[in-house]
Amino acid sequence: MFIYTPPSLHSRSVSKANDPMHAAKHFKRAQQDPRYDTFHFTSHDNPHISTEALEEITGDMTALSYRQEILAEDVEEAPGALWTRGTLDACRISRAPESLIRVVIGVDPPGGATECGIVGAGIALCKCKGVEEMHGFVLADESLRDSPDKWAARVVSTYDRLEADKVLGESNFGGDMVANTIRTVDPQIRYEDVHASRGKAVRAEPIAALFEQGKVHLVREFPALESELTGWEPGRGQKSPNRLDAMVWALTSLMKPRRTISMALIE
Repeated sequence: MFIYTPPSLHSRSVSKANDPMHAAKHFKRAQQDPRYDTFHFTSHDNPHISTEALEEITGDMTALSYRQEILAEDVEEAPGALWTRGTLDACRISRAPESLIRVVIGVDPPGGATECGIVGAGIALCKCKGVEEMHGFVLADESLRDSPDKWAARVVSTYDRLEADKVLGESNFGGDMVANTIRTVDPQIRYEDVHASRGKAVRAEPIAALFEQGKVHLVREFPALESELTGWEPGRGQKSPNRLDAMVWALTSLMKPRRTISMALIE
């Protein structure tokens, strides 16, 4: 017997599972498999919850939260999210190009008990759309919730493994903390502070547009990152999407100068 409750957007954001949607995927497979009998129950079917209690519980819920937590629906993407599952699946590839021109690691430091976003991305010439143009590639999501020395060590190990050119760390709330913490692990690491002068949505929208245009690729699957991309709704007051923010910092650094890169310099 296998029993599970569809995850809300909040529970996905705090889950420590490698794939917060693993149970949902397993249930969907079981629904298509004649060997299994599957059943679906909502909170309205629960004889131990009164109508009055449900009305009180749901009084301040959004429509999306109601569908997930009361109707027990598997909603894989938020209606106002900048990314969709279809977009992410369409841009997925099995391996990165061998001739990456530049690789950076985006770091979004944790605020309180949240995760430290650590995402590696690269840039290379790509012909997947029939013409040779510069595309971005998401190479790794090494985000984690841990002590500063542990996430700093993870940043450095990701930097070394991907043979990155630079680490980009958001300095809005941590000041020099991010750079100093990382340099306690590797004093020689190439590091640059990035400062957010605009809101997350404004920074994320151009990157989401590049995904829609097929100019950014996910190299394999990143379940936790993808869940955050499709679950975060700008302006909803949700917790900071650290993985998303780290990816946006990395890709903004890589894709922003693409109009000024000449083919002569690339060659």
